[in-house]
Amino acid sequence: MRTSRQVLLALTLALVGPSVARAQTIAQRLVFNSVAPCRIVDTRQSAAGPLAPGVLRTFHVVGSASDFAAQGGAAGGCGIPGFAGSLAQAQAVAFNFVAVNPSGAGNLRAWPSDQAPPNASILNYSSGLNLANGIALPVRQDQEGGDLTLRADVSGAHVVVDVVGYYRLVTQLDGTGSGIDADVLDGLDAAAFAAAGHSHDASYWKLDGNAGTTPGTHFLGTSDAQALELKVGGARALRVEPRAAPFTPNLIGGHEINFATAGARGAFVGGGGSATAANRVTGNYGGVAGGFGNNASTNAFVGAGEFNVASGSHAAVLGGANNFAQATFAVVAGGFSNVAGGRTSFVAGNNGRTDHAGTFVWADSQAPEVSSTGTDQFIVRAQGGIWLGSSSTVSITAGRLIDTDTGAHLTVGGTWTNASDAALKENFAPIDGAAVLDAVARLRLASWNYKAEGEDVRHVGPTAQDFRAAFGLGADDRSITTVDTAGVALAAIQELERRTREVEALTREVRELRGLVEELSAGIRR
Repeated sequence: MRTSRQVLLALTLALVGPSVARAQTIAQRLVFNSVAPCRIVDTRQSAAGPLAPGVLRTFHVVGSASDFAAQGGAAGGCGIPGFAGSLAQAQAVAFNFVAVNPSGAGNLRAWPSDQAPPNASILNYSSGLNLANGIALPVRQDQEGGDLTLRADVSGAHVVVDVVGYYRLVTQLDGTGSGIDADVLDGLDAAAFAAAGHSHDASYWKLDGNAGTTPGTHFLGTSDAQALELKVGGARALRVEPRAAPFTPNLIGGHEINFATAGARGAFVGGGGSATAANRVTGNYGGVAGGFGNNASTNAFVGAGEFNVASGSHAAVLGGANNFAQATFAVVAGGFSNVAGGRTSFVAGNNGRTDHAGTFVWADSQAPEVSSTGTDQFIVRAQGGIWLGSSSTVSITAGRLIDTDTGAHLTVGGTWTNASDAALKENFAPIDGAAVLDAVARLRLASWNYKAEGEDVRHVGPTAQDFRAAFGLGADDRSITTVDTAGVALAAIQELERRTREVEALTREVRELRGLVEELSAGIRR
């Protein structure tokens, strides 16, 4: 089948002769035409229900005569042109497919209804997880109606399909010196065009800039409810979409299939995207800065990376790949395959998960998943150790789980070790062991529990107030350091050892005196 323009070109070449025809080349190319994002299929609204595994379902895409409402789409279609006589006006369509609430793991295939099914799927999904993919696919070319066939494999799922544009075949005549009258080809006389030397007046924007403009009065854009597009190299690079009050337009940059869903306002896509992985905003005031295959919902944000989803309100994924911020105010800072599923939770690294509110999870490079087990937890997995300090020189000694620049550390065996290097100490003074031992003897000891732990968790020892009053140690009277209790114990032990030696010496003297007394007593008796 040939278009009317191809027919006209063929006739023209026949009239001007073979020599001219040889100087001409007929070129064809697909040109993308965007449409406002529009729903064409929603099986949740269809009487036929979800896609069953292995069962083919055919859907209408082009034209306006088909019953689009019966398949859950917009009544009257989405503005994708149908057939002009026997000629298809749309060769391919830019789709966004969403698998909704799948019954299990599976995949989705899509192809033109006049062709054989492909070997590759367009979307893989898992049980209970909504997943989306943007892709351009050809549509049926032999007749209008039943344009696209879908099949779910392994497990069934509801499917939602939106369209954001279509590709149309354009035929061009290329060549010079043909002698062909351009007025015949385009139907316009030269008078319809400005002369080369024409100087536009102040009503036009000039390539070298305008002077004397008034902000708010003079502007570059549209004055009606139509979107404004800027193209580079013939492809859309920026689309500004108007929205009804409150007037907050959508700003969609990057690849031409990037989009904001129908009805969204204040949406922002900074760039990125690819022909098979669109960046999309699916709610009001959501934003995607870059990357590809990313998705942000209402008031949510995705910075960059690939296939990241911020589906929670006010949630954010800053980068990385395959990360999901699913809860309100949840954040994934980056990394791979992380899930922030708790409200106001934070996760970063590799395969970390927060399923509870207010939880922080830092996951190192290890593959197994590390996840929260309760609300308001702070979880760090660091196989190489943790370092804390106020200096800029980091050193983690082997065998230490937590190391510090003070010298104190926690070993991988679970022992806390205080810093006690002589180089860290000053103002040494002798101690009075007897006074220390006497103070220990007078120190009030008791069994008690911390209020935060409950009465069933018992401890033994003094209060910080009594300890400081007895020994004057530590920074305040509200805490006791382990190094001070150990020091007091050692001082008391030394004094006990000294007194033990004195007692032993006295004991020896008593024994010797007892022996002399016994000898004297024996002599007297004789």
